[in-house]
Amino acid sequence: MLKKPKLLFFKAINVFREKGFFSLVLVIKRFIFRYRIKGIVLLDTCIACGSHDISIFLKERPSSLYRCKQCSLIFFNPLPSKDDLADFYSSEEGYIPSVRDYMLEYTKNYSNRLTRYEGFMKRILNISTIEIKNVLDIGCGYGFFLLYCKEKGIKSFGVEIAKETSSWAQEQGMEVFNGTLQEAPFQRGSFDLVTSFHCLEHSLNPELEVFKISSLCRENGIFLLAVPNAFSLVAEDSFSTWKWKSWPAHLFYFSPNNLQILLERAGFEVVEIYSQAGDTDIHDDMRVIRKQITGNSEEMHAALNRLNSLNKGQELVIISRKKAA
Repeated sequence: MLKKPKLLFFKAINVFREKGFFSLVLVIKRFIFRYRIKGIVLLDTCIACGSHDISIFLKERPSSLYRCKQCSLIFFNPLPSKDDLADFYSSEEGYIPSVRDYMLEYTKNYSNRLTRYEGFMKRILNISTIEIKNVLDIGCGYGFFLLYCKEKGIKSFGVEIAKETSSWAQEQGMEVFNGTLQEAPFQRGSFDLVTSFHCLEHSLNPELEVFKISSLCRENGIFLLAVPNAFSLVAEDSFSTWKWKSWPAHLFYFSPNNLQILLERAGFEVVEIYSQAGDTDIHDDMRVIRKQITGNSEEMHAALNRLNSLNKGQELVIISRKKAA
């Protein structure tokens, strides 16, 4: 029960040394803010496969992690309220500093981000049987992927719950709706491509979200989904300290099996599943690999590539196609 306070103590010491007293106060305020959000919405059914066979996987405060025994979906239970999440995503003590860090990272490593987008788009175009004329990016943040698509001549739309980031995207000329996907005024079957980069795990109801996405995709439309990979080697080795385990930001933790089940239930045909490092630090992967094998740098990187080929990397990507009615 002392793990979180201990982690806060050591982080506080480092922040005080490097950035001073006021930064230390902000770190403590963020910690208190996150852990005052109580879980109040209790789930008794797996949102991926519909099974009632769920049990505690990891005891936590203020909400524990449960796992479905049928499809291995992991999720916080109970979930926070919609109002608590709205406060979290709009607060200086909550999520706003994280998205500002994302802006700094994007500016600093633009070429890396561009390479990432090019990789996604190449796979999409190789799979698609229709011309991609428009795109909807869910949880679009500042709209960086939309800007990339717009430069490619693709009409770009976004949905973003955070006011600060959606306003910035709108100022750049992006058509971004500030709110939830369920509230967005888009017509059924109107999109050739829908993307969701690390957004589904934030949702209070991923099942409802995926079915809504299916309704917005045109026949043979493409849905690209990227999430943290609970099937990854790092997550399986040390889930309790995994960097992508984050209350109350990340509420659901998917693996290839349960995501495929959910997507197929919603009317999608899964075309490609793969994993990669994504935005994570590969040093965590290397740390776990070194527990199992020894070798030189070349051999370690070969092991890392092998890891991704087995869908054991920390970012899981699934590309699916909307089935014909």
